[in-house]
Parts: sequence; structure tokens; C-alpha cells
Amino acid sequence: MPPLGEDEVFEACRALYEAAAEDFILPPLLRDVEKLSTSSGRTYLVQTKAKRIRFCIEFDRAFAETSRFPLTRLPLLFSGRVIGLNAGDSDSDLCDNELYALISAFFLGVKAPIITEKDSVFPYYKILLQLSSTFFVECGEFLDQGADLTADMICHRVSMSLYNKSKDFFRNSREGLAVWNMRATQELFGSPRPLPEVLWPIDNRQPDAGGDK
Repeated sequence: MPPLGEDEVFEACRALYEAAAEDFILPPLLRDVEKLSTSSGRTYLVQTKAKRIRFCIEFDRAFAETSRFPLTRLPLLFSGRVIGLNAGDSDSDLCDNELYALISAFFLGVKAPIITEKDSVFPYYKILLQLSSTFFVECGEFLDQGADLTADMICHRVSMSLYNKSKDFFRNSREGLAVWNMRATQELFGSPRPLPEVLWPIDNRQPDAGGDK
């Protein structure tokens, strides 16, 4: 099956962005993740005009079981396949750039609360990303500089910390930082959630949160 065209990638990104909007990244997990008996994840079927795409997110149980907390990266696994719709069509894996584009769309669209907690003793804020209704991942910290700490500075530091925990899921740092900076402005400062057509225009202009190598 041939790779997706740019218009199909944009169409799939718009559809996934909207489909994931009501969900946490992962379904409910036990608080003690090391006691999970099976992996847990979500699957989205995204339909474009000509193709159907299966996009899957899984909890990386093996990594969580063998790692110390705080985890060094987000315990997530992503995969995607183009599903044949007609007789004789074969399934095929998404290419790297297609999968990266959909992962960015997913992170931009999904419910992913970013929480900052001030330390009770030291002048630091801890950064937490909520992956499910019961599971949070520590994603670093930043120094409390009082009135000198602007909204832009906070979002930059939060996005850097989140990118460091998720860099394997993006094509490059520019794209990853843009995704997390947009989420930080929404979660921490109430910026509006863009319409999908703003991020992936129907006329196929380059999205604001994207970037080439």
C-alpha cells in the first residue's frame, strides 16, 4: 500500500486531534503500576477519504517494571497501520514521518493535564504530567523566581522538561518543544484550544506545531 499523501496526513491529524479530545492519554491504571498484569492502552480508527488508519497507544509495562521512579521517560508505546479497505488491499505500517505527525496531533488533542506543585521546603516547582485518571509522571522541576518568572519563561521551562521525557516521540526538538509549549500555555494559563484546521490547514500549508528536519 503506498504511503499517505500530505493531504491525507493532515486529514488524519485533524481527525485524531478531535477523536482524542475527551480521553486521557491512557485509560485508568492502578496506582502501583508494577502490579499491572496486562498492558493497557487505547486504539483509534481514523478514517480519511481514501484510507483507514489504526493508531495505538500502549502503556509500556516492561519499562515501568524495570525502571526506578521518577521515570526517565514517558512509559508509552506508539504504533500505526494503514488498513486496507478493499479486497486485495494489504495493511502496512505508517512510515516514521507519518507516525510522528500523528503522535504530535495526539499530544496536541488529548486530555493531558500539566500540573505544577510548589515544594513546601525548597523554592522549586515540580512538574507532573497526568497520563490517566490515576497515574502521574514526574517531569522535572523549575526554580521559583517570584515576580521575575514570566508566563513565557514558565511555559518554556515546562516544555523543555516534557520534551526531555518524550523526545523519542518527535521528529526533532523544534516540533516537540512547539507541541509541549502549546499544551503548557493551555493547561497553565488558559490559552484556547486551536481548531484542527488552524494546525493542519485544509490547503496543506505547514502547521504551526510542525517542522522538518
